[in-house]
Amino acid sequence: MSAMPHSARYGDVRCAHCEHFDEDGCEQAAEALLAEGWPRAAVLVDEAADADRCPEFAPSADYSLGRDEEDSAREACARLTAIAHFKNW
Repeated sequence: MSAMPHSARYGDVRCAHCEHFDEDGCEQAAEALLAEGWPRAAVLVDEAADADRCPEFAPSADYSLGRDEEDSAREACARLTAIAHFKNW
């Protein structure tokens, strides 16, 4: 697994962006706490919580699709800017 932080790979990541996010609790966080010796508990996380350091973060399909669309729009804008500069050259 890459040591690169999630923010470098995915941008600004929140718990709501994770495929594991559930309003009833985060099973991955509960398992991680159990492994650290904490008693079994339901871990409720806020959807806006920063997920950058979560070792179990996995981008949801909607989040990945949104990132792909943003990247495509950014690339299209860069191409149009390059074409405009080329025309003016």
